[in-house]
Parts: sequence; C-alpha cells; structure tokens
Amino acid sequence: MAQLHTWAGLLPGWLLFLIVLFGTAIFFRQEINQWMRPELRAAPISNRALDAAGAYPMVAPSYTEQRSTLAKTIGLGHKPETKASVARPSPEAVKPAKAAHIRRARKKAAETPQPE
Repeated sequence: MAQLHTWAGLLPGWLLFLIVLFGTAIFFRQEINQWMRPELRAAPISNRALDAAGAYPMVAPSYTEQRSTLAKTIGLGHKPETKASVARPSPEAVKPAKAAHIRRARKKAAETPQPE
C-alpha cells in the first residue's frame, strides 16, 4: 500500500513539473530564441523609415479634417429626429380599433359550436 501511495504522488508530481517547465519555455520563447540565434534579431528602426511613415495618409496631419468633411457631406454627425416629430396616432384613435377587433373575436368564438 505504501508503494501505491508513493507512485500516486510521484506520477502527478512529475506531470505537473513538465507542464510548468514547458509553460515557462513557451512564456519566454522570444527571449530563448534571441539567446540561441542572435543573428535573427530585428534591426533597429532608422529615421528614414520613421519619416516615410509620415507620408502614409492615415497619419498625415490633415487626415482628421478630411474625414470630418467627408462625414459631414454624407450626413453623419447630425442628431436623429426626435420622437415628437414622428407622426403617431393618438391613443384614443387606437382604442376603438382595438376594441372592435376584440369584439369580433369574441363574437366569432361565441358563434363557433363547442365540441361535446
């Protein structure tokens, strides 16, 4: 019984050790790759590359103004109509129609013969 208890503790212990070991290796994968293969390190970004990024239209200084004028010409940025301006029937006009519908349904149910 003692050996069963020993192996029941050792096997899950070693399994957890391997899980933690591989999890740590995955977490530090980039650092391990740089340590093992230093020739693959990325070159630092040059000033020329940073200057070329300014020519990209989405980061150009006038980009936001162009987008703003485009949105205004399309009609974006305006407040939607208020509920008061939408034409709706008054509750008094709706009640008689609803009552008539209910009366017709009740009359139809009364006329239908009930199965015995």
